[in-house]
Amino acid sequence: MYQLFLQGLDFTVIRDEIIWQNEQDRNVAWLAFFFNGVEEVVERYSVVIPFYEEFHDLAYSDMVSQMILDRLGKGDADVEELVRELGVEDMEVHLDKLVEKELAINNGGGTYSLNSGGLLS
Repeated sequence: MYQLFLQGLDFTVIRDEIIWQNEQDRNVAWLAFFFNGVEEVVERYSVVIPFYEEFHDLAYSDMVSQMILDRLGKGDADVEELVRELGVEDMEVHLDKLVEKELAINNGGGTYSLNSGGLLS
């Protein structure tokens, strides 16, 4: 990865592609793996990567989304329960994204369930 950075990369193109893939992809964990690699390069080689904080925030959001999906896989939960169990304050933002991607279902009354028909095998 470091060798690629040395060659010069168009980080605007990379950023746009990552955002597009993140919006399209139903596998919420892939961005966390990408960010782990970027983070390792930054720490090991002390390079400055444009959009690093944005990549971090996207990876964090994906991690939280995966935690929500794992929890909903055990049964329905309301927002307050998810906040208490997962310790995430902006839960509604993550739930809205999961509903938009058809990975979770808003049952009304603040209760959510896993959309098992929306998950990839």
